[in-house]
Amino acid sequence: MTLFASFVCFALAFVIVMAEHRPAKLRKLEGLRRRLPQVTQTALAAILKDVGEHGMPDLTTRQNMTEARKELANSNTLYGPLIQTMDVQLISGHTYPMLIAHPWALLWYLFDQCASWRDLVVARHRENPSSVEKPWGLVLYTDEVTPGNALSPDLTRKSQACYMSFLELGHAALARESAWLCLLVHRSNQVRHVFGKMAQVIGALLKIMFPVDGGNLHTTGIQMSSESGESLRLHIKLKTMVQDGAAHKEIWQIKGDSGMRMCVGCDIINSNSDLLQYAAAGDLKQNVIKVCDLEFTTDAEARSAANRLKSYHDANVQGFERLSMVIGFTYCSYMLLNDAALVDVVFPVSQFMHDWMHGLYATGVFNLTLHLLLETLEGAGRMHDVYDRLFDYVGSWHLPRRLSNVSNLQEIFNNKRRSGNKKGGSFRAAASEGLSIVPILAFWLRAIVLPVVDDAAKPACEAFLAFAGVAECFYSVARGVVKPKQLRKAVEAFLAAFVAAFGDEWFTPKMHWLLHYARELGIHKTLLACFVHERKHKCIRRYACPTVNTRSFERTVLEEITCQQLWDLNAPGTFKFDIGLVGPRTPSRKEQYELSELLGLGPGIVDATASVSRFSEFETCEKKDIVLIDIDGSLVAGEIWLHARLQGVEASFEAFPSG
Repeated sequence: MTLFASFVCFALAFVIVMAEHRPAKLRKLEGLRRRLPQVTQTALAAILKDVGEHGMPDLTTRQNMTEARKELANSNTLYGPLIQTMDVQLISGHTYPMLIAHPWALLWYLFDQCASWRDLVVARHRENPSSVEKPWGLVLYTDEVTPGNALSPDLTRKSQACYMSFLELGHAALARESAWLCLLVHRSNQVRHVFGKMAQVIGALLKIMFPVDGGNLHTTGIQMSSESGESLRLHIKLKTMVQDGAAHKEIWQIKGDSGMRMCVGCDIINSNSDLLQYAAAGDLKQNVIKVCDLEFTTDAEARSAANRLKSYHDANVQGFERLSMVIGFTYCSYMLLNDAALVDVVFPVSQFMHDWMHGLYATGVFNLTLHLLLETLEGAGRMHDVYDRLFDYVGSWHLPRRLSNVSNLQEIFNNKRRSGNKKGGSFRAAASEGLSIVPILAFWLRAIVLPVVDDAAKPACEAFLAFAGVAECFYSVARGVVKPKQLRKAVEAFLAAFVAAFGDEWFTPKMHWLLHYARELGIHKTLLACFVHERKHKCIRRYACPTVNTRSFERTVLEEITCQQLWDLNAPGTFKFDIGLVGPRTPSRKEQYELSELLGLGPGIVDATASVSRFSEFETCEKKDIVLIDIDGSLVAGEIWLHARLQGVEASFEAFPSG
């Protein structure tokens, strides 16, 4: 028997033996899963893989894990431990120590210990050095998070959260959850016992960052250094608070659409106000569709209005509730605008930012405009089966794989959604679904509907197309290609088209928000959306849902989130925006062979392959995505087969249909 034949026989015997042992190994793995508390297959596989690669930790008990978490989350810094308390005043008159991730300590520790965060801050600070005259812009975000089932009658774990970040980090970084640092998570049923609720909580946080006496993040800045040698002093000033409408009301104590004066930033009044009798004379305004017709409020005027409301309350003026409605503020024992320690920190108008995600896609402008469009097409447009048509049409689109969370986009046009939309008077869709469907609907209207629809339905089509133009402007702000004037023109064109198609009786407060975005873009040089914050909430839910001991709920959740942040911000590649392969791997023999055959080159030319490639700091292209290639002036569609690096040169390979 030759040596080769002996090797073949040995290999066959080995395969047979392994095949006989495989059922026993599978039963052993199954037994492990059933003995353990419930854990997903993916998580268990990752745990076993990590143990196989790095070995079993010396300490393994639940108590050890708690001890490890506390040891890291309460690491000592130049400014004390990471987790500290701040005092807030309760309605009962008592002082309550609220747990927070201390801003000074957190920033110092992140720079010292977390490489990815430090590299990002150093790089951005080199581009935009901070100083007392030109401080970095602090952004605060607050929202209420509901762990578990949002429809459950027991919502005792519903919590208030606050994140912070900096505008100078850039749009690409701010679109990642890791760039937003969690400062506090506290159950709402406890926050409601605080004077002013979240307003006092935010005020207390700001007074820690910008105290009247002593070190101040703006004037003195925070000196940070690391063992690796980097060092810088960062000067910070509160630039804006981006929130949804409910959070704006609670933080700033504004009436919003429940008041006669519904906007803190201008002179517009609520359409349902009984003061409309004066609007005809031009004294008061409603349903304005041009920026030039508004009179914007100043910071001084807003603060004066809040102070005036307080004086009316202290003097027990008759008809105080009516005055509160007219002024547009809700009186509270604690108001940010009445806090003398924050006079040089808080500016209610210039720091105000409407979140365009909630304004457009959370029961917003998109939802109303699309609903009215579909109602019009079913009626005047004589497209009685419009939902069925759109269900089939949207299902024929091949979306990029990075939009896998909206892979069943056609389902927003199923019959159940149709009934709910008609009953609620608004098109129901998640914000991500709305963002994804707008360009598809715009193409559908232009290419298919407008050429054949009745003249009576064309204004509705034009209104939605004008909205698509507004949505594209918001989406493109992050690319730095949209100016305030361009956004204002797009908004005014849409509002004019909307009124022409449906009338102004459909105007909502979020329609009015549109007129403020261009001004806010001019002030802040950007517009932020809360898509990233909604994703960030998943981190809170991850740890808040399984926390059983509610006596230490806040400490446990805040420590877990802080430890997770420290890990993420130290991990390599957290803020990697380089163009090229994402997660490159060693090519398989099959990939080596097929690429060598395809290119007619020798073996070993492939350095690495990947399923994902980044083509801009914002976007990626994945395997099986459909792309258009310009070949000799003609566009040809193909499907991505593989991304590869060939002797240092990165390329994407497509499979084209025959012919």
